[in-house]
Amino acid sequence: MPRKIREKVTKTGKKHSNAVLVLCGIVLAVSTCGLERLVYMFPIDKDRVRTFATPGTGFEFYHNTENNIEEFIGYEIFYKLYFGDGAATAITDDINYFFERFIGTENTITSRGFYSLYRSVLRNRPFVVVANKALSYKYVIDFLDINLPVNSEPVLRIFLPDETTLEDEFFIKRRPQISPEEEKKFLQTEILPGDIDVRSLPGFTGEAGQRLYVALLAAAFGRDDNFSPIYSEAVLLNTGIEDAIEINF
Repeated sequence: MPRKIREKVTKTGKKHSNAVLVLCGIVLAVSTCGLERLVYMFPIDKDRVRTFATPGTGFEFYHNTENNIEEFIGYEIFYKLYFGDGAATAITDDINYFFERFIGTENTITSRGFYSLYRSVLRNRPFVVVANKALSYKYVIDFLDINLPVNSEPVLRIFLPDETTLEDEFFIKRRPQISPEEEKKFLQTEILPGDIDVRSLPGFTGEAGQRLYVALLAAAFGRDDNFSPIYSEAVLLNTGIEDAIEINF
């Protein structure tokens, strides 16, 4: 702008002109540089995570209704197996590691030895899809019968906000092996030392008297405009080995 013209602009007019220029600059930058809207996924509320009356048999948590945005889809739930005298320390280390940690990619989770839960070999992503993002669904992960003589597979149940109306339920599967059609369960007879998710547990043979611990981790999941995955902070449902899922052999 020529100097003599700028000198004629009043103080109020100058502020207005500057505001217009800034606004135009932002619009231009967005339109020409392809800037994307930043999306934040809210984690589940740790204060609303509950363990079953018998610790080590199950958990419940709730949908965070602050995730009522287009990009949000549901929740990914991961598990990790622990064995031996160092299990308690290892679980505590993982709790501390994920505390308020930014999850840029799934590798941030899987690099710690966690694996995605499955409904079946036809992998759903995410594990839990939220049908109505405005409703505070309750999710119950039930391992209650895992150590009974006639044990049964763990189940995930989805309840409406009244916490009594069951909307859906399905069995929980472990990570499949190399063969894509092979399902792996959490039952004792199905957990073998050669499994992908068990190989890192030195000394585990699956013999009578051994104990395996399972920690569970939940993260909100969505996709941005480029269909790239977005995660919230990851929250361990466990507070320590005391409430970790225990599988007895």
